This record gives sequence, C-alpha cells and structure tokens, in this order.
Amino acid sequence: MTSHYETLGVEKTADSDAIKKAYRKLASKHHPDKGGDTEEFKKIQIAYDAISDEDKRKQYDAELASGGRNQHRQSHWNTSSGMNFDDMDPYMADILRRQFNMGGGGQFDPFSRFRQQKPKNKDVRISIHTSLIDTLSDQEKTIKLTLPGNKNEELQIKIPRGITTGDQIRYSGLGDHSVESEPRADLYIQFIVDPHPNFQQSGLDLFTTLSINCIEAMTGCEKEVTSLEGATFKVTIPAGSQYGTKLGIPNQGMYSTERLGRGRLIVILDIYIPKNLTEEQVEILRGMAVSL
Repeated sequence: MTSHYETLGVEKTADSDAIKKAYRKLASKHHPDKGGDTEEFKKIQIAYDAISDEDKRKQYDAELASGGRNQHRQSHWNTSSGMNFDDMDPYMADILRRQFNMGGGGQFDPFSRFRQQKPKNKDVRISIHTSLIDTLSDQEKTIKLTLPGNKNEELQIKIPRGITTGDQIRYSGLGDHSVESEPRADLYIQFIVDPHPNFQQSGLDLFTTLSINCIEAMTGCEKEVTSLEGATFKVTIPAGSQYGTKLGIPNQGMYSTERLGRGRLIVILDIYIPKNLTEEQVEILRGMAVSL
C-alpha cells in the first residue's frame, strides 16, 4: 500500500513546510473543479491530514513501523469522522471553506458537494431584435419565453433608451422558476439593433448620404435632409464641395444608456455627374472648362 509520504511525494524526514508545499501543489493540480480526479484529491487530503499534525504523524509513523496494519482504519475519512479546519493549513482551509461553502471550524465532508447537489433554478439567456428608431426612446415590450420544462410565458420588460447591438441587460427574477422551493432565477437579454436602409450608426453619431450633382457641388446650394425621426432640416452646401464632404447637424444622432446628451446626424455628400445634358449645356460647360 502506498504510504502517505509517497502520496504527497515527500521523504519521511520532510519537515512541515515541505509537506505543506507538496500538499498545496498536488491539491491544486488534482482539484475536481479543475478537472482533477475526485478520488486522487481525496487521497491527497487524507495523506496531508495524517502527517501534517505532529501527534497524528507520530501515530502514523508508529503504524508504518509495525507494518501499517491500522493505517487504513486510522486515516479513513468519511462523513461521520469528518475533518476539523483548525487542524489544517490555514491557506488550504480558507480555499476549502470558500470552495465548499463551509463556515469556520467544525467538521465537514467536502465531497458531499459531488454526491448531493441541490437543484436550483437556472438563468435564462435570450437575444431579441429592436429597430434603430426604437432605441431613441425608452421601450416596454411583451416577450414570449419558453422556460425549462417547456413552460411558455409572456413577460413585460423595459428597454432603456440608447441600447446598442451587443448590450446585455439582466432582469432579476424573470428566469426559470421550475424549482418551487428555490428563488426564481434571472433573465439575461442581449440586444440586436437591426440595420436601417438610410442611416448607419457609429458611436453616438448617425450617418446618412445626400446626393447632389457636380454643378451643385461647384456652385453651392441648399438642400433638405430628413432625420431618423422624420424631421426636416435645411443644410447649406458650400461652393466647391468635394465628394465625401461631411456636414453635421447637432443633437440628431443617437443616445447612450451611460451618459447624457445626443450625437450628431452626419450628412455625407455623394456627388454625381448629370446625364442627358442638352448640346447647349454641354457647350457652356466646355467653355467653363477652358477658362478654369
């Protein structure tokens, strides 16, 4: 039978610091929550329990000297004998208290967590779509959910102004409630803002395109632009404007859920060349080209 010293990989003459160091390393490596083997973790804990305490170690060494006849009986760890935190290395005691939700002192069975797991309600995660214009105001929506156990349910949710694609909101107490003895879980919703045919969002700014012909770009003009909400604004196109020129309309962009204020509506000029000009118009343009 493998001795506790061999289990921890230390010599029989190892001092308490060496034993503690070996135990920490092996316990971390073989912990079940890190993918380790439960039985191996248990053997490591039993070995440490037997030789980390001076009195227990003397008793264990005496048993080894007599052939180890009582080794298994004395070091067996079960739910009735338990283990005392006060006998353990403080570092590992703290880890095990937090890992197994135990209080200070007293006896416990750390492996009961793997044998008995109390059923709990589960959080529910879904994605929903919303339109770009809807993000300009607070919303209230009715959504339909299929919860664990194939339970269909309608819920009222509030969506804050300024939501963007990828944002996630937790709605406390709107998740699974199939386990009646446990608190209702939470609902997590991730939002997807559907693209708009005429507007594109970048941060708080909203972009749209305005087409003008090259004559209008050269001479300058005044045009009307419609915002996302349908409001009409007049913008002045300076003479000599180039393709891609940007003109800003303040406070007509998007909102944020995190700060006050509103972005801009950015108008991008798309300049095109007119077709179907009359011969007279073409001659005028030729004359202008010569003089430039």
